[in-house]
Amino acid sequence: SSLDSEFVGWKIVQVSDIHLNNWMTEKRLKKIVDLVNEQNPDIVVLTGDFFTHTSSYSGITRIEYSPFPIIRNNPTRSYQILQKLGLFKDSDNYSYEKDQKILTRALINLKPRYQTFSVLGNHDYASDVERVEKALKDSHIINLKNDIYTFEKNNAVLNIVGLDNVIFEKQNCKLVVKKLKKIKQKGVN
Repeated sequence: SSLDSEFVGWKIVQVSDIHLNNWMTEKRLKKIVDLVNEQNPDIVVLTGDFFTHTSSYSGITRIEYSPFPIIRNNPTRSYQILQKLGLFKDSDNYSYEKDQKILTRALINLKPRYQTFSVLGNHDYASDVERVEKALKDSHIINLKNDIYTFEKNNAVLNIVGLDNVIFEKQNCKLVVKKLKKIKQKGVN
């Protein structure tokens, strides 16, 4: 069926593949959050891969915090040069705990009219899913793991469905369909 007129005009802003790493810094993520807020969204939907899990990104020292402007302003090239010189390895000084704090500090500033939702991505499961989930919770974001959030407005209904990650076989379509049928049986479509 079509979208009920009560929800026509709602703005939904979707952001995907944040991938915190040496390029996606806290500063960049905060600019993205500001850009999202400038859209005056009713709902924000974050669709996974908050962390990064690859040998080329996940273990990178956060060189954007370097005291040297030449390094701080050119993090990707600086990383490549410093790695070739053997000055650090991918695993040096890296912490998903730091990513969790960065993610929380940035995402807590999302200001939709109603709510922010999320689903997890494959990189989140491959890195440190518990820290991703904690950052989302601490940012007051509803993580829809095979779940549904229902908006009701003047007898109109809008269901937001979140299906969990397919690559890690966390999705449960049957459960989501069962929940939708249950909502419909209650008279909420």
